[in-house]
Amino acid sequence: MILSSAMPKSPVAPKPISILKSVLTLLTRYPIIFYPLVISIFLQLLVLEILFFAPRPPLSVFFGPLISRIWGQAYVHYPYNFYLLPKLFYYAQSLLDLLVGSFLLAVSIRIIGAYNNNERMKPKKALKDCLPSYLHVFLAACLSYAFFFGFAKLYHRLYIWAAAIQAPGGIHGTIKKIVMASEIPVQFLAGVFITALFVYVVPIIVLEKKKIFGALWQGLKMFFRSFWVTLFFVLIATVFYLPVLIARDRIDLITSSMFPEMELIVLVLSVICATLLDCVISAAAVTYYLYSKESSK
Repeated sequence: MILSSAMPKSPVAPKPISILKSVLTLLTRYPIIFYPLVISIFLQLLVLEILFFAPRPPLSVFFGPLISRIWGQAYVHYPYNFYLLPKLFYYAQSLLDLLVGSFLLAVSIRIIGAYNNNERMKPKKALKDCLPSYLHVFLAACLSYAFFFGFAKLYHRLYIWAAAIQAPGGIHGTIKKIVMASEIPVQFLAGVFITALFVYVVPIIVLEKKKIFGALWQGLKMFFRSFWVTLFFVLIATVFYLPVLIARDRIDLITSSMFPEMELIVLVLSVICATLLDCVISAAAVTYYLYSKESSK
């Protein structure tokens, strides 16, 4: 096994750094793994381009009245159209990721699994192998999104409650300062935990041909059995995405201090970096899952 042989044979679990090093070796050795993800990036950027040109003819015939009715006439014109772009793209990207992106990532996972077992796998063959599992991959993606959105909603309510506190000092003032100052770190760490929680589910669906409930149960057992290893390889990989995450979260502030077109640049960077991050984390999950499976024999 390519990846397993790159890590030390030991009863002690490999370190997260060792797993990520093995993943980087695999990805650089077999760039064919990226083919499905290139399609995913292309589709996301295509949607972004459509939304970018939405206020302009000929797309404005359809989008113009819609934008004016929901957000107001000002957002059809420069520079306010750039302020609306991230919100529109967020909804469109989420839908695209659920319907297409998660499946294309599953195709890459299938290729990673094949090369780990010294098998050659073309994207077309991987696509055919994954098609019967599309519904289960989609449901797994929906479950993960539900946890992300659920936590974001709860934290938003907490943030609104804290912002409404009038007391400048005392325990209430301290709570307000902590909640408002920790927004990005808390969301980041919650995202890492939720990603790690479900990171083995899609690989198990794809590689073991499991259905969603069986894969979910097996994936959660795998996560809690290897809690720290999983959490840390997800955390280490995600740290490199943190600057882009902060830039996207503060995109309005960046735009107001520079120029409106920066919104587009940040969104393009976030698409590319997030897709590559998903690939690295999924490859690490496949690496460790197959290593654990081989070691238990």
